[in-house]
Amino acid sequence: MKEMGIMDRRKWLLRLIYVRLAAFTIFVAIEVRRKPSADLLLLLLAVYALSGCWFALLKLNQSYAWQAYAQIAIDLLLITWTVNRTGGVDSYFSSLYFLEIVMSSILLERRGAFVAATASSVIHFAHLDLGYFGYIPTTTTVWPDLPSLQYIISLSIFGFCSVGFLSNFLAESWRKAGVELAKSTGQIAFLQAFSDRIVDSLGSGLATTDIEGRIYLFNHAAEEITGYRPDEALETTIWKVFPGMAEKIEPGRFEISTTHRGGVPINLRFSVSPVMIDEKNGLGTSGASMT
Repeated sequence: MKEMGIMDRRKWLLRLIYVRLAAFTIFVAIEVRRKPSADLLLLLLAVYALSGCWFALLKLNQSYAWQAYAQIAIDLLLITWTVNRTGGVDSYFSSLYFLEIVMSSILLERRGAFVAATASSVIHFAHLDLGYFGYIPTTTTVWPDLPSLQYIISLSIFGFCSVGFLSNFLAESWRKAGVELAKSTGQIAFLQAFSDRIVDSLGSGLATTDIEGRIYLFNHAAEEITGYRPDEALETTIWKVFPGMAEKIEPGRFEISTTHRGGVPINLRFSVSPVMIDEKNGLGTSGASMT
């Protein structure tokens, strides 16, 4: 399970690289088309260069948790820079914070979602307030009054925290479902192997067919009796393996005389189980034991 978690994190780190490239390329291309800016082109080059570095680290580095923290931290700074260069308080790039929080909840579990939500809130609050008071350059043309600005920031922070909580809840539920599915799959595989071992250890030959006579199960004793290997029997029908069986199929118990595949005459006693019909899938199975 630990190895599965590591591989899953690696896959999501790779997806984060692709999502980052797609999101910044689309948003920046739209903004540059609307209002050409050298800063945005520089930002796009930085995103491409960083994505190349992250991709190389995935090949060389095995500490995916630390790489996830590093990617998310730098992404938050890139998003803040983009917001600053595209209108500040009026920038539609603020929505990228939500995407980063969702990815954090997937990559870093519960703690990552709340860390990303808190970091987004603090960075967004500091960025807009410092820009409002003139401590950092900004492209905002018209600032609202201070109470309105704090109200806007409060709504954004509420949105960050809400998305962090909800995405964490969904990611945890998804992870738990994956763990339960893996456990169930392992249990089913064990029971199947256990059942196969029991069937193969039976002293009597056992064959299971559908209602058309196609063989689905053929144990080791049946192989010794008939001379057909299981892989050969599974590709044919019960009528071919036992040519004299068709007219005797109605009784629950009967005997037939036939010939071993090697040419030795044998007399077989059969016990045929009733046909079981699966009404949902339109399938039927029956079993026959032979001695």
